[in-house]
Amino acid sequence: MATVKVKFRASSKPGKEGTLFFQVIHGRVTRQIATGYKIFEREWDAAGSEIILADNEPLRRDYLLSVKEALAAESSKLKGIIASIKRAITIRLKRL
Repeated sequence: MATVKVKFRASSKPGKEGTLFFQVIHGRVTRQIATGYKIFEREWDAAGSEIILADNEPLRRDYLLSVKEALAAESSKLKGIIASIKRAITIRLKRL
């Protein structure tokens, strides 16, 4: 069974935005899938692996909310693809 998590990699340059990515683990093999979304370290909750919607300026809050919704949709889509592949493999194994 594969697991999908959203992770944050802070920028090596202080004050710069870091990158959000998906971490997919299957059979003890880890892969990373870039999302293209960038946020500041203070906007990321490492314990809960989610974006913090603090009382930022309205435009930034709107951006964070849209990124949070997009990540949820993409995560769901990715999990659906993994489930589809798992079903296809199961069907092929049954035919053997």
